[in-house]
Amino acid sequence: MTKKQFIEKYADTTLQFQYYYKYEFTFVSLTEKITVCVGGDKDDIYRAGIDQEMKLKDLIHETGDEYVKVVIEGDYIEFDD
Repeated sequence: MTKKQFIEKYADTTLQFQYYYKYEFTFVSLTEKITVCVGGDKDDIYRAGIDQEMKLKDLIHETGDEYVKVVIEGDYIEFDD
């Protein structure tokens, strides 16, 4: 699966903010067994508009897709792209 395919498949999945650590925001799905970490460097990440609950597509819109880590059902997903 590519990163683009993942984002398209789960675009409307609602994620709930869990924590922030070293320029990385961690969100957990409310309906799926998905954990998504997004981030960037200190100059970019502070501009992101983060809410307690966000759809994946909105989260990616705010943070970009350059730095996205995903865990599904306990397994780290490595994207093909």
